[in-house]
Amino acid sequence: MKYLLVTAVFFNFCFSSLGQATKQPKFSFDKNKPFIILNSKRGITKQSSATDTLECKGWKIPKNVLPGIIKNSKSINGTELDLTFEVLPCIVDGQLKQNGQVYKFEINAGSWMYIYSSDSTIILGNFKKMDEKYFLVPPDK
Repeated sequence: MKYLLVTAVFFNFCFSSLGQATKQPKFSFDKNKPFIILNSKRGITKQSSATDTLECKGWKIPKNVLPGIIKNSKSINGTELDLTFEVLPCIVDGQLKQNGQVYKFEINAGSWMYIYSSDSTIILGNFKKMDEKYFLVPPDK
């Protein structure tokens, strides 16, 4: 009887925690809620197949414009990124903070960006005509 009770408790624990263990963490960054840019810098990404980085010379997005660029962007998936945006070697990367949580970001001169934490990533694309001046290449429409 004692063996049966221990076995029942063990199975109950395993099956009740099984559903919890398989849940994906919810990415908590919300571009529509207040956030601040902690730091940013220009850089070159290795994700681009372009070997010529001369186009990056002089390209920048002012730090005070970054929140608007992020807010004006919309969530995209990998297929949309692949079919609609160019992956250029020029990036602005840094950190932002929302509700006490620090996230990293990388904005590509091809009008798209990543915002990520240790366990989650979102991809955003900027389709706004008014923001095209901050990128080297707009998205295909």
